[in-house]
Amino acid sequence: MSSALNRSDHNILYIFGAVVLAVGTYILRKYIKGGQFRERVNGEGLVAVVTGANAGTGLETVRGLNLAKVKVYMLCRNEERASEAKIKLVQMGCNAERLIIVKCDLSDFSSIRACAKELLSKEDKIDILINNAGVLFLPKYQRTGDGHEMTWQCNHLGPFLLTQLLLPALEKAPKARIVLVASLLHMASSPIDLSTVDDEKSWGRIEPYNRSKLANVMTVREMSKRLREQGIHHVTINCLHPGVVNSTGYRHTILDYPPIRQLIYPLRWFFMKTSRDGAQTALYLALSKEVDGISGKYFADCLMAKEGKYALDDEACKKLYDYSMEQMNVSTADEADRSVVYILAVAAIAGAIFMIRKYFKGEQFEDIVDGDGLVAVVSGGNSGIGLETVRGMNLAKVKVYMLCRDDKAATDAKINLVKMGCDATRLDHMVCDLADFSSIRACAKELLAQEEKIDILINNAGVMFLPTYERTVDGHERTWQINHLGPFLLTHLLLPALEKAPKAKIIWVASIHHKFSKKLNLDTIDDKLQFGLLDPYNRSKLANVMTAREMSKRLHEQGLHHIFVNSMHPGYVDTNLYRHTLFASPPLRELTYPIRWLLFKTQKDGAQTALYLALSPRIDGISGKYFADCKLAKESKNALDDAACEALYNYSMEQCGIKETM
Repeated sequence: MSSALNRSDHNILYIFGAVVLAVGTYILRKYIKGGQFRERVNGEGLVAVVTGANAGTGLETVRGLNLAKVKVYMLCRNEERASEAKIKLVQMGCNAERLIIVKCDLSDFSSIRACAKELLSKEDKIDILINNAGVLFLPKYQRTGDGHEMTWQCNHLGPFLLTQLLLPALEKAPKARIVLVASLLHMASSPIDLSTVDDEKSWGRIEPYNRSKLANVMTVREMSKRLREQGIHHVTINCLHPGVVNSTGYRHTILDYPPIRQLIYPLRWFFMKTSRDGAQTALYLALSKEVDGISGKYFADCLMAKEGKYALDDEACKKLYDYSMEQMNVSTADEADRSVVYILAVAAIAGAIFMIRKYFKGEQFEDIVDGDGLVAVVSGGNSGIGLETVRGMNLAKVKVYMLCRDDKAATDAKINLVKMGCDATRLDHMVCDLADFSSIRACAKELLAQEEKIDILINNAGVMFLPTYERTVDGHERTWQINHLGPFLLTHLLLPALEKAPKAKIIWVASIHHKFSKKLNLDTIDDKLQFGLLDPYNRSKLANVMTAREMSKRLHEQGLHHIFVNSMHPGYVDTNLYRHTLFASPPLRELTYPIRWLLFKTQKDGAQTALYLALSPRIDGISGKYFADCKLAKESKNALDDAACEALYNYSMEQCGIKETM
C-alpha cells in the first residue's frame, strides 16, 4: 500500500514537474512576445503610409491597420513582391480596396520623390506615416546611386527625405503621427561622425545598422522639437524598438544558411518575436489614444523606454538634422569575416538570456533607508528569503529578531549573516515552532518582555509539498497551522507592541498560488481527505491574503490607522521549500538546475517585496492590499469575498483561543 502511494506521489510530482516546465515555457514565450496592442480602434477615414510593407513586421503592420479600417499605402521596392503580399493580406482577412501599392526604392532619391509626388496627388491629407523599411547585415560595402553608403541611405536618409516630402499632407491631418522603426541596437552605436559616415573605412557588418538606428532616434527628437517650435503641435513623431524579430533581416548572414538555419530554428522560434509581435508597438504608436500628444520619444513593447546616451545629445541631433536636410538636395569591400556573425549570434542569445533573467529577477527594492531604532520580527529567518529579508533589514540598521524552529539552525544562520556584513548586535534569535501554539505563546511572551514596541512583523515561515498527511499537537493539518493559524496567533499576541510603534507594518508572505485555491471550507480544512501535495499550500496562501484584508479592515474600524497589513507574492524562488519533492533528489536536481536558474528568482530577489513593504515610505497608508514585484497586484476573486474573509477571521480567532479584541 505504501509503495503504491509513493508511486502515486511520484507520478503526481512528474506531472507537476511537466506542468511547471510548461508554465515556465509559456511565461517565457509570453515575455519574449512582448507588449500587445489590444485597443479596438475604428480607423475609418484615416490614411496611412507604410514603407517595407511586403514582408515581416511591415506586412503585419499593414494588416493591423487595414483590419482597423485604415486605408493603407504599401510602399515597396519590388512591385511583384508587393502584389504577392497584397494577395496574402487579403487571404488573411484584409480589405483589398484599402490596400494600395506604390513603388518606392529608399536607395534612390528620385524614386522617393516620384513616390511622394504620386501620394500627394492621390491624398489631400495623410494621418499616419510609418518608416518601417530597412536593411541589415549587408554582405559587402555598397554606395547608392546618390553616393551614400547603402545602409545609411536606406535606413536614414531615404526615410528622412520621404518624411519631409509628405509633411504638407501630414500637416493637413487633424492628428498626424510619424513613426520610425528604430532598434535597441542604436545603443550599441558610437557617436555619429558625419564626415566619415559614407566612407568604406567606417563600414562593417553591424556598425552601419547601429549607426542608422541611432540616427532614427536622434531625428525623432530633433524633428519633434522643430515642429513644436513652428507651432505644429498636432503632428507627433516617435520611434520604437520592435524587439528581436525572426524576420528576413538575417537573410545576408550565415544564420540563414543551411544547415545553421535548421540547427538554430528552435532558438530563433523560442527567443525571437514573430513578425506579428514585432508590429505591435508600431500599431500602438499609430493608433492608440494613449500616445495622443506624446512626441519625440522612444518606445519598446508598447511602453515608453530609455534612449541610448548618444541619442540625448541635443547638439549632435541638431547637426544630424541639418546635415540630412543638406543631403536631400544633392541631386566595394570583401565580405567581412563570418566570425563576426557568429559572435553576434552568441551575443544575441546572451542578451536574450540576460533579459529573461532580468524579467524573472523582478523589481528590486533600492531605497536607501535608515532603520536605526526600528525593531523587526521575522519568522523563518534562518534560510531562504527569510534569511535575505533579515539581511536586508539588518543592513538598513534595523534590529531584527529571527524566529526559528531550530535553535542550532538559527545560530548557524546568524554566523552566516555576520559573514555577509550584518551587525551581530542587531541580530537576535528565538525559538518559535509555528506547529505548536504553546511555542508561539512562549516566543511572544519573551518578545514582549524584551521590546516595548515592534515596528515590523514579517510572517515569512511556511511549508510546502509535505509528503504525508500530518496533524500538529494542536490537532490541525500541519500546512494549515504552520502557514496560517500559527502566524495568525503570533500576530495577535504581538499586537500590543505593534500598536505602540509610530508606524507598524505587518506583512504576510503569501503566494500567487492563492489564486489556485478553491473557496475555503472551514469545516473540512483539517480533514485527511482534503490533503494533497499542492492543495494545503494553496489554501493556506489564500487564507494569508484574506487575513491581510480582514485584519486591515478591523484595525481601521478601531481607529488604528498607523498599523498597515499587506500580503505579497515573493515570486518563484529557488529555495528549500522544494526539499520534499522529486526536484530535490539527484539526478533531477542537477538536470533541472539550468531551468531553475533561468526561470526562478534567487533568494535575495525573492526578499525584495517583503523589504519594500517593510521599509519603503511609498506604501505608508496603504493597507489590506496584495503586492508582487514591489507593485500592487490583483488578488483572486475568492480573496475578495468579504463575507468569507470575516468568517475565516472569526474561525481563526476561535481556533487560536483568542478573545475578541478587534
